[in-house]
Amino acid sequence: MKKTLLFCLILSLYGCGKDQSDQKNSNDSEEIESVSSELKPSKDSELQYTEEKNGNGIVISSGYLKDGKKESSWATYSTGQTHLLKTLTNYVNDKKEGLYLEFNDGNQLIKKCTYRNDVRHGEYREYHYSNLKEERFYQNGKQEGTTKVYYETGKLMEEGVYKNGLREGISKWYDEQGNLTIEYEYRNGQLVKK
Repeated sequence: MKKTLLFCLILSLYGCGKDQSDQKNSNDSEEIESVSSELKPSKDSELQYTEEKNGNGIVISSGYLKDGKKESSWATYSTGQTHLLKTLTNYVNDKKEGLYLEFNDGNQLIKKCTYRNDVRHGEYREYHYSNLKEERFYQNGKQEGTTKVYYETGKLMEEGVYKNGLREGISKWYDEQGNLTIEYEYRNGQLVKK
């Protein structure tokens, strides 16, 4: 429960009051010359808070360690002038577990998915300026079930089914007016009928 509350608190702190422009941070692509870590022990927990800093002393990631392994919520940050949140990831025993969030330079959510034992598992969504861009489902790291891709306008562009990571059954493509333009049939990832 404490981990969930901490995760939500971090998300809400970085999601409020940020500039919504989509400007690129020029310093984000700079190579990081060196990274240093600073450990801060917690009085009430076996977790240690740590910050990783680049050669300029700018925090590039922060989170908790347990026995030297990532545990609980971890955040990464852009190194540009705005120093915004880039990703928020939950870890258990140094492996991604649970919710993963990714943000663009305008601090808008661009990816939301879940992990289990360090592989994608469950719902996966991508966004473009707050509009849903793509939605899929993963089971143990492989696409499973219906996948939908949308135009920037929010209208459906593509719809298909995956089984064990491969296209299966009917896949459909639509134009921006919603008219069906292409329909193919797949079996085990192979096109069988146009």
